This record gives sequence, C-alpha cells and structure tokens, in this order.
Amino acid sequence: YKYSIYVDGNIEILADLTQLVNNIRQSAVAFYAHSKRNCVFDEYRACKILGKGDLPILKAQVEQYKRECFPEAYGMVEANVIAREHNNETCISLMEDWWKEFCKWESRDQISLPYVAWKKGISMDDLATLGPDVHNELRLKIYKHNQRGAAQ
Repeated sequence: YKYSIYVDGNIEILADLTQLVNNIRQSAVAFYAHSKRNCVFDEYRACKILGKGDLPILKAQVEQYKRECFPEAYGMVEANVIAREHNNETCISLMEDWWKEFCKWESRDQISLPYVAWKKGISMDDLATLGPDVHNELRLKIYKHNQRGAAQ
C-alpha cells in the first residue's frame, strides 16, 4: 500500500478516515498535536505525577536529551493515530529511528518521537498536521485503555 492509517486499540473508528492522508506533509508522516503539552520535559513531569511509565528509565532518558541540548517546548504529538506514506524515504527513516529510540529506552513513545524528529531536522509542526486535538475528532471515540468494550 502507498498509505496507511494506524489507530490505537483503545480508539473506535466512527467514520471514514481516508482523508487523513491528505494532511501528510514533507515528513510523510502525520499525527494529531498533543492535546495538553508541547514539551517532552513537561510530559516527563506529568508521567511522574500520574505514575505512567518506568520512571527511572524516563528520568535517564530526559536527562540524556538535556545533555544533548534537546530544546524545551520543541512540540509533541499524540501517537495514537498515525497517517503514513510508506514508500517515502523520510517516513521509513523516521519510523525506523523512532522504533530504535523507543526500544533503547522502552519508555513512552510520545517522549522519544520529538527527540528523533529534532535529530533528523523535522519540525513537530510538520508532523502535527492531522489536527489540534484527537480528543475532539468526531470520527473517533477514545476510550481509557482499560475501558474499551466495557458495559455502559
């Protein structure tokens, strides 16, 4: 296939998402902007408060990013919906490097992606083109990870 749209398992598709591929830009990958934060370091602080992820690993990861001068407020995306142009070299390279970085730390994908994009010279504005907030997307219904399929 030329394009794909990945959707997390905790999201119900309510309408056709095909048009999302029209939002793909130079990076050949598109996401929704993060609905609450635009900074990896703020995301780490939120993870600490919410008890999400392996906190010692997350701490080591963000400290490494600081040592490499990764900028604050570089931007963030929600990684629960991803539109991709598969055969585009930029897409292939970004996805492979993101996977390597994610596996290196075994942590939150939202923290590793901005760093990888920065290293590759890709702005988060180029990636966050599906919309400002996936939670307000009428074509999708998002469940908390432990609520999908629960009786209502």
